[in-house]
Amino acid sequence: DKFAEMHGYSKEELLGMNNRQFTDRENQEKVYKAFNKVYRSGETQKFFDWELIHRDGSKRVVETSVSLIKDKQGDPIGFRGIVQDVTERKTFEQSLKESELRYRAIFEGSGTAMIIIDEHDTITMLNQKFEGMSGYSKDELEGRVNWKEFVDTMDKDRVAGYHEQLKEDERPIPVQYEFVMVDRYGNKKDVLANMNLVPGRRESLVSMQDLTHRKQMEEELKYLSFYDGMTGLYNRNYFEQELERCRDG
Repeated sequence: DKFAEMHGYSKEELLGMNNRQFTDRENQEKVYKAFNKVYRSGETQKFFDWELIHRDGSKRVVETSVSLIKDKQGDPIGFRGIVQDVTERKTFEQSLKESELRYRAIFEGSGTAMIIIDEHDTITMLNQKFEGMSGYSKDELEGRVNWKEFVDTMDKDRVAGYHEQLKEDERPIPVQYEFVMVDRYGNKKDVLANMNLVPGRRESLVSMQDLTHRKQMEEELKYLSFYDGMTGLYNRNYFEQELERCRDG
């Protein structure tokens, strides 16, 4: 339903359509190259952007992860993927580059959890979405708390390395990474972060998306691919893969 809404067509209309019917030539080539790379390498292509044309003629920026589907003989038979509408996030990032004067209003109005941190990783600004994600208010966090306090112990060094990398690059490019966030109540959340330097400042902008629900769904799908839904026992697919692994060994 979400995929159909994103394109402006019904599910029935989309079934059988080719992506060329809702992309321009430049994006057709971009999508083809990504899928072709997955097909040839067998490796998952994560988080690549492209533009689709909505039924009403407007353009939406989407972020896609795609992997290869194989049959029991290991032959490719299709693709599976996740598509997310990131138009608001992309618009926000572009607006920051074009006009620093307007960034606070866009920052507050964005549908994505966002924070700005200074060169010492102290949170200097956050929006309402981050308040909801973290469980803290602005007054409790702004100018008071180090950003890494929300990062799970196992991820702290890795995340700190990403932030240092962004600061040290001569021509800084956005850094994207996943980490486990711990909120006020000790709940752990799988989060995808995108980090940019704020133009003209020694500060970084971090936008975050909660992937917890998606990760849970992926784990459930993975479980169902190896276990029988009614009995909880291993299914035929599991035994065939194990048999193949033993043969290769």
